[in-house]
Amino acid sequence: MRKYASIALLLILAIIAAAIPLVSPEALQKEEKGYVRLKNVEYSIKSVNDSHVVLNFTLTLEKTGSLRSFVLIAKKFDSQTGILLERRKIELEGDENDLLEVSTPIAFGKDRNYRIRFEGYRGKLTYFTKEFYISGLGSLIPEERKLLLEVKDTDFLVEGEESGKVKIKMRFYVYSMRQYDVLFHIKTIQMESNLLANESWERSEIEAGKTFLLETEMSIPSDYNYIVKMEAWRDDMLLKKWEFPLKLSPTEIIPEKVKEKEIKLNVSEFVREPAKYPAEIPTPVPPQTPGFEAVVAVLGILAVALRKRWYG
Repeated sequence: MRKYASIALLLILAIIAAAIPLVSPEALQKEEKGYVRLKNVEYSIKSVNDSHVVLNFTLTLEKTGSLRSFVLIAKKFDSQTGILLERRKIELEGDENDLLEVSTPIAFGKDRNYRIRFEGYRGKLTYFTKEFYISGLGSLIPEERKLLLEVKDTDFLVEGEESGKVKIKMRFYVYSMRQYDVLFHIKTIQMESNLLANESWERSEIEAGKTFLLETEMSIPSDYNYIVKMEAWRDDMLLKKWEFPLKLSPTEIIPEKVKEKEIKLNVSEFVREPAKYPAEIPTPVPPQTPGFEAVVAVLGILAVALRKRWYG
């Protein structure tokens, strides 16, 4: 029996000795330390105000079970200048699971664009590096600033023309998904010169799920082309705006080689009467004092009276 046991032990030692050269030291070291890989990154809006947006980043990491701890670094850069604005270090303790989710919120100002970099490492060993560009944050507005309405159609009706001005009735078909109290600012701007021809402010209560008819009238100089701009305001903030062409001038055919054509513009036609402003308060006229002519007349009368008395 001892003889057979010795032979079996020798065979086991021979097998182990033959297998050792097939495993490299690097492979043994990797298996001992383990590794982690960034599999996916998702980010969503956590909160929004007038100046900042907080985004929540969720990283899905894939790792080996032998890796117990590693470090995640989040860096925020200004994408235009490359300046590092924020550096966040997260120390992670792993477990036996292969997948690990890590979430971190990061605040961004709306006034610029950014570059986000995520790095994973342990000691001097870097596991991954991933970058993302964040832009267009200025278009995100708080929930209370949202205005869910749109202009479905417009009509421009000519109601009359007098003294070089045309009276236009403007109709806007506004559909709203919620109930709002909206202040509309409607402007008529001469197309080539960008001069403001006329404007009006209209406050309206709009019901949800209905099409609201907004009407206003304006007198503007005739024979010009215009852009009608409509702005929607709530809580002293401009939230939406639309533009519509209004062409009162006949279309002219411009030669192919002519890139620009001079438009004869009579600026005096765009002078607006301040009808919506209060009338000026009359300034009291002070009582007039006798002038030089009155003094001469009085002296003449006195001289005649004295002469009659002396020579009378």
